[in-house]
Amino acid sequence: MFRSLGGSVQRFFQGVLFSFLFPVALFAILLPVSVLFFVGSLLTLVIVGDPHAVFLLIVSGGVLALFARLNRLVPSGKDIRVHELVVDRSGLTIQRTRMRNHIPWQNIAQIGVLQPERRSFNQRTTAARYERKPLLVVRIRPDAPAPDIVSILSDEHLQLGYLGLCMLGDVRSSRQEMNNALERFAGSKLVHNSRQFLDRDSRLRPDMV
Repeated sequence: MFRSLGGSVQRFFQGVLFSFLFPVALFAILLPVSVLFFVGSLLTLVIVGDPHAVFLLIVSGGVLALFARLNRLVPSGKDIRVHELVVDRSGLTIQRTRMRNHIPWQNIAQIGVLQPERRSFNQRTTAARYERKPLLVVRIRPDAPAPDIVSILSDEHLQLGYLGLCMLGDVRSSRQEMNNALERFAGSKLVHNSRQFLDRDSRLRPDMV
């Protein structure tokens, strides 16, 4: 009986290991092969003019497009949760597990706290965890470099320059405490509520704030 149970457990773990390793191995093999076929087909088409290269070019290009799509659906490897947020006269400093970012005030057009609905969040993150909870939002000036930060907000917000930096609960701050700090250092950049966000930026829709 114990031997039978041990064999079942072993087969179970073997199945789990196989189901995890097989897609990883397949990805590791197909991606470089697809790149080689794509480049080779393109060179063959340009240099030799072989019509058969068009078929290989389409197939390998389709495989690469599929990989790009799958990569977009998988959450970024960068940390989402912020462990520390520093607000001072120089700007905002965001500390994640393996990354530290600084955004100077001169790069920020607007900043404030919102409590968006689920549809406003980046769906590649666990959006349900963030719904209707206080979120620190900034709008980066169009002429400023985009910070290397994973935004919690949607791609639609990102296109307008808005970044969802962190949930106030992650940095153990209340909305009032955050607003007090921002009033001291952000000055006129501070936006107090969703109505003011809409008044300052006509591109925003009510369902986005």
